[in-house]
Amino acid sequence: MAKRELYHNLSVGTQVAIAPAAHAASIAIAAATTIDTYGYEGILLQLLCGTITDGTHTLAVYESDTDVTANYTLVGAGDLLGAFVAVTSVVNGNQKVGYIGGKRYLRVIDTLSGQTTGGIYSLVAICGVAMHKPVAVV
Repeated sequence: MAKRELYHNLSVGTQVAIAPAAHAASIAIAAATTIDTYGYEGILLQLLCGTITDGTHTLAVYESDTDVTANYTLVGAGDLLGAFVAVTSVVNGNQKVGYIGGKRYLRVIDTLSGQTTGGIYSLVAICGVAMHKPVAVV
């Protein structure tokens, strides 16, 4: 039984298309979608897999104080709750990672290896613990 409502306390901040089509190449930091965490104290990154035909898909989270590509650095393990493991099939495809670091901007980078057709999956940044409530409903 639900005791609290999340509808006005969470925001789906950004849906990041990680590999929207077959034959997807690795995404570079400059091509990644920026996740702006301003106004939220809790960030959950949810990987959702469709079809993974082949290859190894490895995701990494980068952070920055400014949204300047050259300033992004790899997030240390101490600032993550959980970790993305390499995706080789839908079986290990749906994953979640929490971000507890102090930087405002995040980007998630995918590195692919051994793919012929690749896969289809996306990442959703769920922003919670808003500084101002209720969160605007979109």
